[in-house]
Amino acid sequence: MRLLPLALAVLTAASLAACAPVLNKRGNLLEEEQIRQIKIGETTREDVTKILGSPTQTSTFDDKIWYYIGQNTEQTSFFDPEITQQKLVAIQFTPEGKVAKISRGGLKYAENIEPNPDKTPTYGKEVSLMQQLLGNLGRPSVPGGDTNKPTGNTGHY
Repeated sequence: MRLLPLALAVLTAASLAACAPVLNKRGNLLEEEQIRQIKIGETTREDVTKILGSPTQTSTFDDKIWYYIGQNTEQTSFFDPEITQQKLVAIQFTPEGKVAKISRGGLKYAENIEPNPDKTPTYGKEVSLMQQLLGNLGRPSVPGGDTNKPTGNTGHY
């Protein structure tokens, strides 16, 4: 009988711990103090790397724009994570390798893109749950795989 209050206390503590949010930091969330160290027309690529680190991504067609992307998320229990802070800093370089422009973006510019299952083609055949469960009945199980496939070892050297 004395174990019942202890069990209830442990169960209550475990259920409360499950509700505590999990905080995650993704990418490179730059501080304004770091960005202020970058001077347009003076700071070089090497200096930017020393101050900010490697970029999260570079521009697609050339390496004249470096992107630093970071976000903080919070997830409670089994719910989807919620973005609490997001920052994008784009640094554009001149052909000589000096900083030409610094642009900032944040959470207000973010858009959630959901794939449309009606428009996205998928290949293969659709299989029902019963076909998945019963699909291998009657097929012999062969150790090492399918015996009808060539193994690549023809015996000729």
